[in-house]
Amino acid sequence: TAKTEALWAAFGAAIEGLGGRYWTGEDSGTTPADMDALARHCSYVLGRSAGAGDLGPMTAEGVRRGLRVALRHRFGSPRFDGVRVAIQGLGAVGLPLARLLVEEGARLVVSELDPGRLAQAVDELGARAVRADAILDEPAEVFAPCALGGVIGPAEVGRLRCALVAGAANNPLASPAIAPLLHRRGILFVPDYVINAGGVIAATAELDPGGYRVERFRARLAVIEERLETILAQAAEERCPPLEVAERLARRLRAARLSAATGERQLLAARTGSAHPVAGYFPDAFPGTAVTDDRGVYRIYGLAPGEYVVTATVRTAAGANPMVSTDIHQVSAAD
Repeated sequence: TAKTEALWAAFGAAIEGLGGRYWTGEDSGTTPADMDALARHCSYVLGRSAGAGDLGPMTAEGVRRGLRVALRHRFGSPRFDGVRVAIQGLGAVGLPLARLLVEEGARLVVSELDPGRLAQAVDELGARAVRADAILDEPAEVFAPCALGGVIGPAEVGRLRCALVAGAANNPLASPAIAPLLHRRGILFVPDYVINAGGVIAATAELDPGGYRVERFRARLAVIEERLETILAQAAEERCPPLEVAERLARRLRAARLSAATGERQLLAARTGSAHPVAGYFPDAFPGTAVTDDRGVYRIYGLAPGEYVVTATVRTAAGANPMVSTDIHQVSAAD
């Protein structure tokens, strides 16, 4: 699609019409200059030249930090010395990531459709180049997808010759059902939306008072390491795919932020059973629930042990009693 002024105007008008409920930013196929063009038509744009700028190197730095955590969990050490990394894609994130990993002693095998970028990685970094359709078959400790998504389906799971899958690409799995297949093969899949969050962290730092500051961004990158440490440790304890743990964590974080932003109370009760209390607001008319005491604490009865998302919305009109609506959705069963 041609990046015309008319296209930016139409896109900007659509975003502006949402009134700040949605922000956009630089991603695959766009640049800070594109964000500058879009900002002429819209207020809700991140990743501009005057802000964080090119988000690729920031994403790459977050991936490097996340890989250290994954290496320690898989091999007992966060060091890259001698570690073979197969990088698929040498674009805005893949090439900066390759440079960072070579600095730490990694040995690279790479694939890329652009001959110039491929030659650059070979000449500058000493990487070994392979055909784009052969990168999945390369023996390596780490396979780092850094191109487009959906590259690992059921057939590709059987081709992989790595111990870790962790990279910058969004949605590298053809579907979430691929994660258990990798887990059964003993391949540790690091959830993409955790390890590749560096660019988003950098872009949203533009909203800080005083604007974007690189030192604040670098300090915030620690959240990637902290989240992955939690996710991988819990996955190892539960002997389940890390993606399963990450999804649960994402639901909890979303519930907390939704509550803070809108007043809608969304609570996640971990492993709640028929006799365990859950703090929150529940209508006593809901089947299987009962109001208990005057402290606003309620108990859910009649539910099988498991994990539930409970969303309760409290609306108060002048001169009327509070109206409460709720939804209880089981998201996973207890073991």
